[in-house]
Amino acid sequence: MKRASQQEIEAGVASFKSSGLSQREFCKQQQIKLATFSYWYLTVNHNNQLLYPDLK
Repeated sequence: MKRASQQEIEAGVASFKSSGLSQREFCKQQQIKLATFSYWYLTVNHNNQLLYPDLK
């Protein structure tokens, strides 16, 4: 299995946010392990907070 690129991770998180699904359901549909996706989600949100600290 190949490692996801940063661009793929960001696209996956954006897709999740617009899906209206729970993380569990989104991961089931996309065949992604929930723990992996949770890590992606936290990483993307953390990076966005570092880049754009005034956004909430």
